Amino acid sequence: TENYIVPLGITSMLDAAIFLEGKLIGVVCMEHIGEKRAWHPDEESYASVVASLMAQTIVCASRNQAEEDLRDRNRFIESLINLSPDIIYIYDLVEKKNVYSNYSIWKVLGYSVEEIQKMGDQVISILMHPDDFKVYLKDTIPRYATAKDNELISHAYRMKHKNGNWAWLESAECIYKRQPDGSPHQIFGVIHDVTERKRADEREKELRAKLERAARMESLGVLAGGVAHDLNNVLGPLVGLPDLVSEYIERHGDTTDPEHAETLESLQTIKTSALRAVGVVSDLVVMGRRGQFQHAPVDLNRAIEQMLDSQQIRTMQT
Repeated sequence: TENYIVPLGITSMLDAAIFLEGKLIGVVCMEHIGEKRAWHPDEESYASVVASLMAQTIVCASRNQAEEDLRDRNRFIESLINLSPDIIYIYDLVEKKNVYSNYSIWKVLGYSVEEIQKMGDQVISILMHPDDFKVYLKDTIPRYATAKDNELISHAYRMKHKNGNWAWLESAECIYKRQPDGSPHQIFGVIHDVTERKRADEREKELRAKLERAARMESLGVLAGGVAHDLNNVLGPLVGLPDLVSEYIERHGDTTDPEHAETLESLQTIKTSALRAVGVVSDLVVMGRRGQFQHAPVDLNRAIEQMLDSQQIRTMQT
């Protein structure tokens, strides 16, 4: 008072309190210099109106600041979401359409957010692989109906990229919003692209199958080598003896004798058959040990003639 009212010669004052949410936050002061005066009711009303306007102005400023803070926070969250390499989305189970997707959907599937929105309630049936879509309808959709809050629902499936290729995806979802009766309304989910992992698994599976085949062939090669050794011991006399017997008959027998001629022919048949058996054993060893193959032209007519002239065919004919 001594430092303000008296030095300025203030003789009368009219104060109107400014309240915000029931709390005193300020005062509107009207001051008179000169003779002491009584304030008119209109002046008192005016002071009250000014105080109210000030309160509303402060409320609007606070609301605007809160809205700006909210926008800043939303922009921050949106930036974080768009930085994620995974697809983050909200899907409406009732309207069967995508409500929200971050920009990673373009990175993963090649579609813009606008293109996904235009697909409407056909987005899943359009993009999901037909076989996986049947599983989705049969197994995944019923799980939403019984899912509890914060319960994760995971499933894997294929979706068609804009370039026509199939991308393997894994989703982790939870109920985001429910209807008044408690049934699921919207789901919140994150999709992770596992295409490269699937390809790596397939390559590993193919490599493992090749290694297993190689191991089987190696075992077959060892077995074939042992069998070939034993068969060669058996076939050796069958290949060599016909020539020795034929040479003996030609030296000491009568070659004009029909029986000797028939014997010589039979011996030649035995040798030919034995040589064929040796060839079969050799081929078995080559295949079992993954050896080198020699490609050569084959005279089919000659091969057929030899087969028709074989002892087996003559035996069958008789």
